[in-house]
Amino acid sequence: MEPTGGRRCGPRRMPRHLLRWRRIRTRVLRWTMTVGTLLSLTALAAVGPGRVPPAAAATPAAGLRPSDPGFPLQWGLANEGQAVFGQPGTPGADVGVLDAWILTRGAPTVTVAVIDSGVQLDHPDLEGAFWTNAAEAAGRPGRDDDGNGYVDDVHGFDFVHRDATLFDPADGEEHGTHIAGIIAARADNGEGVAGVAPGVKIMVLKVFDGRGETDTATVIEAIRYARRMGARIVNMSWGAPGPVDPALCRVIAQSPMLFVAAAGNEAQDLDVAPFYPASCEAPNLLAVAAAENRGLLPVFSNYGLEAVDVAAPGWSVLSTLPTRVERAGTGQEPDPIPRQPGLGRGTYGWMHGTSMATPFVTAAAALAASRYPWLTPEQLAQQVLSTAQPLPGLEGWVGTGAMVSAGNAVWAEAVAPPPFRDVTAGMALYDEILRAARLGLAQGYSATRFAPDEPVTRHQFAKLIVGAVERATRRPLPDRPPDGTPAPDFPDVDERDGNLGPHVLKAAVAGWIQGYPDGTFRPQRPITRQEAAIVVARALGLGEAPNPFVDVAGRFAGTVGAVARAGIMQGVRVRGVRYFYPHRSITRAEAAAVALRAHDAHPQGAAAR
Repeated sequence: MEPTGGRRCGPRRMPRHLLRWRRIRTRVLRWTMTVGTLLSLTALAAVGPGRVPPAAAATPAAGLRPSDPGFPLQWGLANEGQAVFGQPGTPGADVGVLDAWILTRGAPTVTVAVIDSGVQLDHPDLEGAFWTNAAEAAGRPGRDDDGNGYVDDVHGFDFVHRDATLFDPADGEEHGTHIAGIIAARADNGEGVAGVAPGVKIMVLKVFDGRGETDTATVIEAIRYARRMGARIVNMSWGAPGPVDPALCRVIAQSPMLFVAAAGNEAQDLDVAPFYPASCEAPNLLAVAAAENRGLLPVFSNYGLEAVDVAAPGWSVLSTLPTRVERAGTGQEPDPIPRQPGLGRGTYGWMHGTSMATPFVTAAAALAASRYPWLTPEQLAQQVLSTAQPLPGLEGWVGTGAMVSAGNAVWAEAVAPPPFRDVTAGMALYDEILRAARLGLAQGYSATRFAPDEPVTRHQFAKLIVGAVERATRRPLPDRPPDGTPAPDFPDVDERDGNLGPHVLKAAVAGWIQGYPDGTFRPQRPITRQEAAIVVARALGLGEAPNPFVDVAGRFAGTVGAVARAGIMQGVRVRGVRYFYPHRSITRAEAAAVALRAHDAHPQGAAAR
């Protein structure tokens, strides 16, 4: 049985499968990749250099726990000190997904390219997880409908067999399927496990054959495909000690995508002995070491204060696997990966290595990209690194001395504001619009267009205020009444619409918004300034106050006065007289400022500042 001090980037296996560079006669550098796992469960308790940090206080799980039966075993997502193969963990030594999921589980517009082995597309816990090429999906089989040079590439492409099959049981495909599950296994479906970013989409780019080998030309072709087809982040859970073909590093550095690469399992200092592609000099690349459930660097993981950026859970990681098959024609026995039974219809098992750590960082970056879609690859890397969780057991081993934190990455303000071309420094609400965006409260129609003068609709404003309160309290608002009565059900609102519907439901359950007498909500109708003030007052519990505006009267005058007293909506002073313009639609610029002020005025939001 193999000890934990292995020598591979992927999950550990037999020596003949070690990752290595190999030159062939054509001088094309050739990669090899392992697709195995731990052979010794008793050896899992071995850890690398470093001291055991003092036990940290468990972080309250602010988000809702998913129904996936394997979630309690996923210490990398939520570490409460549970023992893994007999080794108790350190509470809080995890990536903080329960906190992250309060704000986002990942946007379907964020595509992650997994350049690896194939992936079992019909795994029950990966249903709906894959990027779809709409032109090919709606096209004719056997035809290159989108003209990109690849036929039937609906969910990606197999660059080994030159087809779009993506899953070849004879090739094993454990490695890619396991990585796909770490990133985006469906959460809360009562099946298997949960991915870190279950809402994002995976583009499957198969470059490794059944022996775990590929070459640089194939990898570069896959990278160019990912770029052309719109991938935002590329996961590279493979590599080998140097030297490296400089063409690969050049393609990475010149790409508009973020790359996340495994540091390798050589137990080597990469500052001295480079490991590629993790050691490529590129501002849009993150190199990832492994960490175990006590927040320590496992004995097998590569490290480097200069060459390795951050650590992530890479020891005893439970995720999706293909159904066990004989690898026909390869001379290999069925894989020895330890399975975890009883988790549902799919197959699940344990692996470890920096291959497993890498998708944790990839998924954290995908959540940050969902929250802050305008960030460049370099800024996205900075968002991930600047919010990583320092751990004593990692200090001195990786550049940040920290474990990646998906929770911190999405809760922290964005490292840079969006480059809105229509929000200029001369605008009255310029600073507040940009800060609201950096907090994730307000979003533009694109990275460059905010449309500050457009009116805000009723469901858009509900999303703004729900987001402001949830961010201030760090707790999700309930989507059903606590007394068990039926939740409001507006016939013109799709509560399953992940963008706006759930926020309308939460605001209605909280009693902040109401429908019309006919039972409708009329979500597309612009909300007036007075209606907006009423929602804010209810959300913050402001009560009533003297009304300072000459154009506000009636039963809500005190409510508007309370919002004004709180400094959230001030109106306009004209020749010494204050006007509120209650029946005018609130603009996107005004609504962003109101959401920001409501966040800051909330007692918990003010305390957090």
